Amino acid sequence: MTEDSFYLAVGHPSRRRLLELIQEEPDMTVSAISERLRINKPTLSAHLRTLREAGLVVARRAGVRIHYRVNKAVLLEGVRGMLRLAGLERDASPENTGSRRKGDPCDAAI
Repeated sequence: MTEDSFYLAVGHPSRRRLLELIQEEPDMTVSAISERLRINKPTLSAHLRTLREAGLVVARRAGVRIHYRVNKAVLLEGVRGMLRLAGLERDASPENTGSRRKGDPCDAAI
């Protein structure tokens, strides 16, 4: 996954809703997702393709049906990239420990 593909994939509200639904109910089929989100299948397929290409969802074929689940490792990698972009990612190295002022308003978002 590239950061660009991550941002493209999560940049659309329907794809974020789709990720949330698949996270809540893993192994959903296209038909079940389409019914729940009230999205027509061609549009849904396009959104799923974008999410698959970014690595955010994994497809598993079972007969004629395809089941989807969220790839949590890739999602976490993208979130870490966003935290780096915002300057909020922290690690345990001494140069990063305590580098921010106490009471920094951004701390509340972590």
